[in-house]
Amino acid sequence: MKNELCLPVPHPDSDLDWLRVTDGDLRNQRRWLDDADLMDWLSSARLNLLADLVPPLPENERQQMVAGLHAGLNTAREKLEKLISPAAVGAARG
Repeated sequence: MKNELCLPVPHPDSDLDWLRVTDGDLRNQRRWLDDADLMDWLSSARLNLLADLVPPLPENERQQMVAGLHAGLNTAREKLEKLISPAAVGAARG
């Protein structure tokens, strides 16, 4: 189960790959948000630059925050999917 939290994100080789890498990273972040134990650990990890941005929250407030983050990640992924779509790629390459 823990392997599902960090699915591989392929190394980029082209400009378009950057969008795919970002999409893979966002997918992994969504999985992390759903694992309260992982989020607790990340909040105390000294190498996590974002650890101090969100103070410890009561469970109901944490759930609201996670729901808001999910909505934002979903919106970002939808926009990335449009950019990655074959039609968008073809139009960009002219």
